[in-house]
Amino acid sequence: MKFRLRRYFLLTSLPVVVIITLLSAYGYINFATSIMVEQESHANQQQTRLMGQLLWPRFQSHIIWSKDQDAISLNAAQAVAEIDEIVVDLFRGSNVIKVKLYNLDGLTVYSSQQSQIGADKSNNPGFISASNGSVRSNLTWRNEFHAFEKIVMDRDVVSSYLPLYDTHTREVIAVVELYSDVTNLVAHIHRVRNQVIFGAIVCLSLLLGLLYILIVRADLHIRRQHDALADANVEISRLAYTDAVTQLPNRHRFDQALEEHIQHCRRHNEGFSLLYLDLDGFKVINDDHGHGTGDAILAEVGQRLKNTVRETDMVYRVGGDEFALLMPGANTPESVIQVAENLLEKVAQPIEFGGHAHSVSTSIGIACYPRAASNAGTLIDLADAAMYRAKARGKNCYETAEIL
Repeated sequence: MKFRLRRYFLLTSLPVVVIITLLSAYGYINFATSIMVEQESHANQQQTRLMGQLLWPRFQSHIIWSKDQDAISLNAAQAVAEIDEIVVDLFRGSNVIKVKLYNLDGLTVYSSQQSQIGADKSNNPGFISASNGSVRSNLTWRNEFHAFEKIVMDRDVVSSYLPLYDTHTREVIAVVELYSDVTNLVAHIHRVRNQVIFGAIVCLSLLLGLLYILIVRADLHIRRQHDALADANVEISRLAYTDAVTQLPNRHRFDQALEEHIQHCRRHNEGFSLLYLDLDGFKVINDDHGHGTGDAILAEVGQRLKNTVRETDMVYRVGGDEFALLMPGANTPESVIQVAENLLEKVAQPIEFGGHAHSVSTSIGIACYPRAASNAGTLIDLADAAMYRAKARGKNCYETAEIL
């Protein structure tokens, strides 16, 4: 299977783009929100100091008195109305939309939402933190919120619990809770987030586009290398199994093919014939006319052998002037005698080369599987022995193997 660089690049890069975009948006939201809450906390601290200066020590006695009072008594106190007047005037025009004042027991001494006066917040983590001198803020979304003199809908609110200090002793004397409307700020953060997402997508898309162009070129280069390597492997395999002179399969391929034929015939209860051929008089031509002429004679003989047999038969050059022929389905000597005679006739015809007519003949040994032998080594030996008997009998003839 070919390695598709473009496909793997897209499969890996697209999720990375999505993850980076989401992480960028998430990181920006968290960072911007934390900065906004921190700034609101700082602003609320400043406003709380101003509020403390206005309320203290004028309402010190009221806060001390409130310790053991119930909600009815606290609501009825004259100080509540006076505190409300100061608070409303102080935060008019600001983003603070609600104020609460707690004594150190956690009792709500004042709230701009009057119904909450007298409520106990002693177990609230924000109150506990502020009563110990720390500021605690958090951002929440409210679908309905009681602001000064009205109810607002769908608001993003930062609530801050802040310690109220005595202006002289610097001790915590009460806790103030301020609610700031940051809906517009949050909306701005989301708009910027969308811009961040859009910018990240555009930048990453441009980067991926450039990388994709490089990947395409690299992929094409890899494919060309892959195809060239495949072609080279095919050529190497061909050269490893092909005789350079005759372009017929060589001895190595013959040995493999013979074993494969035997295995196939064993599985399917079939047979085949092996013909071993050795040229007569070839050495004289090689010695008298040189190896160039000898190679031309071998190439022509190989082509004649190939043209004489069936397409399903295979011709091999297995030695210097030796050839082998595998004939599937022909499992008796009688079935190949006519082929052997045709081969003798074709090879004996003169071969024109270099201005001369050269004549060679061949001796053939025939061995049939499984009649003569059931293994490759014995079958070759029997065919070879039959071929030498044909030479001894006068050459340019054939002999069949003796049945073991």
